[in-house]
Amino acid sequence: MASETADLVRLAAGHWKPRFVANGIDSNDFDRVLDDTREWRDWAPNWKRVGDVHRAIADDATGLGRTVTATDAYQRAAWCYHLGKFLWFEDRELHDELSELTVANYAKAMTRLDPPGRRIEAPFEGAAIPGYGKLQRLTHLPRFGYGDILPKYANATGGEVFNELSRADIEQAYARAIGDARNQYTLGYTTRLTPSSSYRQIEVLVHRPGCKSSSLRPCVVVTAKDGYYPLPPGR
Repeated sequence: MASETADLVRLAAGHWKPRFVANGIDSNDFDRVLDDTREWRDWAPNWKRVGDVHRAIADDATGLGRTVTATDAYQRAAWCYHLGKFLWFEDRELHDELSELTVANYAKAMTRLDPPGRRIEAPFEGAAIPGYGKLQRLTHLPRFGYGDILPKYANATGGEVFNELSRADIEQAYARAIGDARNQYTLGYTTRLTPSSSYRQIEVLVHRPGCKSSSLRPCVVVTAKDGYYPLPPGR
């Protein structure tokens, strides 16, 4: 049994390390926990111990007015607590404690970010789906004006915004997104225009002269980016 649980620890580490390091877990913390974990049941307690170290650093830095250090440490603490409970259910009480610590420490970090963030909740079937907003400073895209930035950003890059809250509408939006993902194409072309770094607008058209649109079989709808900025000459 010990061999099996040890293999589980190594398997989890092999799958999760790149993902969590990319999202902020210190590689040294990950390796330290991995070295100290011989049994799967020790995974969460070991991550909690590391998270507690970062939380103590954050609390001390807060008392000294060192905002940058405190913010970084609170974020690291939250990530450690999250990784400790991620797919770990050996002790329900500890799992719930790590969940609460994750939320509490990340909340402390969010208010100190630049721009600051805030927790948001979307109501869903009597419950709430949590998220974090950090878009206050993203208020302008070149050539696209101000305000309502998310739809403009999505349209400019060839995407689309779904504002759905009910279960049926969310399922329909997912089905549509999956269908669109199965019909993607990469197009390329060369231009005879003089090299420059100015914005170039493009339009993608599909030639379907025999297509008759209906509610069941609509004609082709093209979603593409509005344009691009060329690389500087000589690159």
